Amino acid sequence: MILRIITPDKEEINAQSVNFVHLRLADGNPISIYPGHIRLMGLIKEGSVQFSDDQKNHQVSVSDGLLLVDQDEISCHVNWARRKKNDLDDRK
Repeated sequence: MILRIITPDKEEINAQSVNFVHLRLADGNPISIYPGHIRLMGLIKEGSVQFSDDQKNHQVSVSDGLLLVDQDEISCHVNWARRKKNDLDDRK
């Protein structure tokens, strides 16, 4: 899968070979997206987007925004996004 996190200024994240994405929808419910997920449009709650690629797990803080899923391509359109200083694998 491909994950794109896009702000008004630039594409903050363009991750290829993503294994999964975890985030929260605007209603507070968590969602996990894996390869082959159905087409989806939803609102994202401010918080974190977690994803895994072939190398490790990553975490990005994002504002609320729009989620689009179509044919193994995930786009999160948000006002701002910040990578966490430490990836999930580095937490203790």
